[in-house]
Parts: sequence; structure tokens; C-alpha cells
Amino acid sequence: MPNSNEYINDLHYLSGFNLLEKTRQMDSYELAVIHHNMENNNIGMTLMYAFSQVAKEQEVKDYFHKGMELSSKILKESSKMLLDNNISPTITSIGNATNSKESPFSDKLMMYFNYMLTNLMLGANAFAFGFTLRNDLKIKAALTAKDVADYANEGTKIMINHGWMEKPPQVS
Repeated sequence: MPNSNEYINDLHYLSGFNLLEKTRQMDSYELAVIHHNMENNNIGMTLMYAFSQVAKEQEVKDYFHKGMELSSKILKESSKMLLDNNISPTITSIGNATNSKESPFSDKLMMYFNYMLTNLMLGANAFAFGFTLRNDLKIKAALTAKDVADYANEGTKIMINHGWMEKPPQVS
């Protein structure tokens, strides 16, 4: 633990794109949001795998498989960011999905659950963007948020097309 306060006195602290200079080490906030992102995507990848193997509609199966691939991509990119900063990208395993093909949930419920998770992930990416000072990490958070938003939008369209999306209460 630090014994005193340190202050940022150089705008270089915000940099991350200068190829001629060494990028500064991640700070604790940046490490925390990346690690949190990795934990979320580890859970998401396993959940999407489980949902994809029990969903009844082929479109929904494919959508969950795409979510699994997106989580895997985010995990790989996050791990690389940590390794580039000489930080171990270790996360705890949450276990594996069973090989069951019988779904305890309807496709509608699994899609709604995924809708909630992807929107929580968007909030986490906004948090990461807001608390990250290195501009290269901000750009990576924004690009990840774009991918997650595109995925969430695709899921919303599937839910609407199947008549599974309730209209929220309206302001009168």
C-alpha cells in the first residue's frame, strides 16, 4: 500500500499511442476494470455455450454461439492487454456447462437474460471508459462497447421478431 499521495504532473500519463516512448504501466483502476471485464466475459462465455446447446430455435442457438465467440474475443484481447503490461491474466474458472440438451428455460427467458447481461456489460464498458486515463485503453473499451452494442441490438431484433419483447411502460 502506498504511504503517500502522488500527483500526475505530466500529460504523458494519458498517453498510450506513442510508438517512440514506452507506455506507462496500468494503474490500479485500469487493472480493476479490465479484470472485472474478464470475469464477466468468462461467465458470459460459459453461459452462452450452455444456452446455445439447449435453445430450440436455430436462430437463437446461432445468436448464443455468436455471444460465446464475442466473449472469447474480449477475453483474448483483455489477456493480451494485461500481458503487454507484464500482468498475469489469471481469472478463476467457473466450471463447465453440462452436456444436457434439455433446457430448463424457454428460449424467450434465455434471450431476455442475455439482453440484461449484454446491457450490464455496456454499462461496465462505460465505467471502464470513464475511469481509464490511458487513451489507448479508452479506445479499446470503446471498440469493445461497440461490439457488445451490435450484439445486443441483434438480440433485441430477434426478441422483437419472435414477439418476446415486452413494451416498457410509457410516459403519458
